[in-house]
Amino acid sequence: MSPHRRIAILFDPDDLGRRQHAIVAGICRFAGERAGWHLVFDRFATHRPAGWFAGCVATAHRGRGWILRHPGMPLVCVDWAHPRARVPRALESRYDAGRLAARHLLERGYATFAYIGFKFQRQSRTEWAWFRKELRSVGKDASAARGYASHARQRDRTDRLLHALAGFLDKLAKPVGIFVARPGLARTVADLALSLGLRVPEDVGIIAADDDPVICALPPALTSLHFDYGEVGYRAAELLSRLIDGEAAPVWLDDATGAGPVDEEMEEPLGHTPHRVGIPWRPWQQAALIAPTLVPRLSTDRAAIADPFVAKALYYIDDRRTESIDPRQVAAGMGVALRTLEVRFQLIRGRTIQQEIARARVEHAKLLLARSDLTLRAVAANSGFGSYDALLRAFKRHAGELPSAWRRNAMLRRQGSPDAEPWHDRRTRRSRSR
Repeated sequence: MSPHRRIAILFDPDDLGRRQHAIVAGICRFAGERAGWHLVFDRFATHRPAGWFAGCVATAHRGRGWILRHPGMPLVCVDWAHPRARVPRALESRYDAGRLAARHLLERGYATFAYIGFKFQRQSRTEWAWFRKELRSVGKDASAARGYASHARQRDRTDRLLHALAGFLDKLAKPVGIFVARPGLARTVADLALSLGLRVPEDVGIIAADDDPVICALPPALTSLHFDYGEVGYRAAELLSRLIDGEAAPVWLDDATGAGPVDEEMEEPLGHTPHRVGIPWRPWQQAALIAPTLVPRLSTDRAAIADPFVAKALYYIDDRRTESIDPRQVAAGMGVALRTLEVRFQLIRGRTIQQEIARARVEHAKLLLARSDLTLRAVAANSGFGSYDALLRAFKRHAGELPSAWRRNAMLRRQGSPDAEPWHDRRTRRSRSR
């Protein structure tokens, strides 16, 4: 390998979003493992003389599709734009996102389903297609409401979208499970549902198609899908390294081979004049796809039903799950006798308050196992468990496997490995039936 291999990153370093920041971190992690990689931010790397850069990682959004046509060097793309430019890509798997969201809402017992997203955004179209496909596989279907991704930049567009969404939510049969394309839009849907007198999650269950811990943690806390964008960056750099070393680019497959979904005619954007782009979508199959992990929160936990004490207690436990709390503290925080709250929990949740606390801590431990390299003892300490043994017992009881096994499967799921166990819910039979 050359001792000085210059790699271009076609991002603006002063304008990195949360996704791009994580992708760059993943590229840097790979570069740190490969002596001789020198990373350079250069948005115009494809205009440099031949040999100036050994390869580049790029996005093609906002009218920058031209960089994919004749880059003049090995290139890996890390976004969903311009699918006709069949360049090697590393992406978060929006196919798995649609399937996972549908499964989760089905298991939570919702009667009807809907998707709220964006008409002309490729990843949103993919989520919607596979969300609907998963539902149809079990005899269900879903409605869709989709507008422009730029709706929040203009007041009149925002007002029209809110008005249209209010009508859309009002017409849906309840209880309805809704899959939403972005955390911010999911928060808007949740606030709008509450303003209409609907209950979350009893009447409306919401899953955000991406995870923003700050936005999603606001009450009511939103269930979301977490993508490891650092892994996307790492896999992009890994793929680029192979291309630079002379390996052939991935073989592209089209819809005639059965490689992927064909986009269907969908509803026009809400609150806007209908029009069509008229460009068929031919999805790729050989991109490096990183599967999401589910982050369960209260926006899809229908077991709370209408009992105000239990609902309030669940928020209390979820907010303090990493602290040293016990059932007496929870009851005191609700201003109700411990015995009364225990009886209500048994009737509604099918488990005790202590078991609910343990469940919340296990869910937090899952996030730490999936997103960090902390030791199991550190995970136990940061998840509110008093000891490593307490973590093992609770994890085995609530997750059905040991933390080490769960971490391995989470890693395999992120990498899209066929060896990973399929995602499924391990709640108790009684709570699942409610």
